[in-house]
Amino acid sequence: MRASFDDYKNKHTLQQDLIKTLEMTEAKLGDVVKERDALLERVKELEGKIHSLEEKLKYAEVVRSPTEEEKEADPVGMYTKSSRAELITKIFEEESTMLEAANSLVP
Repeated sequence: MRASFDDYKNKHTLQQDLIKTLEMTEAKLGDVVKERDALLERVKELEGKIHSLEEKLKYAEVVRSPTEEEKEADPVGMYTKSSRAELITKIFEEESTMLEAANSLVP
């Protein structure tokens, strides 16, 4: 009889320990879930901010100061605000003008 009582007592103690462990684990799980939810909300905020910044970047005009080489080639700063396409067009126009001038010199 004593052995069965001791067995029951050990099982009861084990069960009490398991209940305490379960309660602590559930409390930790609740904290982790709250933390996860807060982090997911923060991720959504940051993704929105990233999207907003990407949109701004698409439409932002990049302004930079000319390099020494560019200053040397264009001391007046006439072409510093031109786009690449505008510069290429101007090069072709100059080339065309030079060819016309050269052709007019040939008899």
